Amino acid sequence: IISFEQDAAFSDVLRLANYGVGAGTGPTLSFTTKSIYNHAFIQSQYKDAPNKHNLEFGVGGGSSVHGTVKMVLLGNGYFGLSETDPVTLIEATHITPYLTLHNSSHEDSDGGRESRLIARGEQSGGEESILGWLEFSHDGAADDQKGKAEIKVNDGNDGVSPSITGITIRADGGVEVPNLPTGATQVAAGAAAGELWATSGHASLPDNVVMIGV
Repeated sequence: IISFEQDAAFSDVLRLANYGVGAGTGPTLSFTTKSIYNHAFIQSQYKDAPNKHNLEFGVGGGSSVHGTVKMVLLGNGYFGLSETDPVTLIEATHITPYLTLHNSSHEDSDGGRESRLIARGEQSGGEESILGWLEFSHDGAADDQKGKAEIKVNDGNDGVSPSITGITIRADGGVEVPNLPTGATQVAAGAAAGELWATSGHASLPDNVVMIGV
């Protein structure tokens, strides 16, 4: 055990303790007090296969309460937030499991203040590209709080900048689908079943009437 202590009662302690190998708790780095309660700690926890050794982070103990595990990194790379046994790459467990993306730039430009959820992929040769993203940003150029959401996809050779906007939801509630196929009839439009398309030069309908292929 390696300890760094102050003389005053209830002072913070930085301690590295090796509890041995095998099942159970392994080496632990803990922040505690002279009352032996671990207010915060980092420890290696041995688990059964397939995860083997895990890295656990604990906080939250009061003056006479041990801290509890709040973050876990499993041996398979899965990461848990308030979750000790994540079943996907990242799992957050809480009564309000919200994810916040905060753009700290001070701006009022259209499309500014953006936050994105980005999907990347690799081709058979290992080439990486962005398949698409969901973006939230400022709607318009006024000094206000209006927002919009856009889904963009890669049309086949966009690299890391998807060029096709599939759908946009504006601050006024309007929905735009800017890249609809067009045609005078369904056959001319080449619409598949369930696909949206817009009329153009239709015999009885005005242009830009949105229809669904059947």
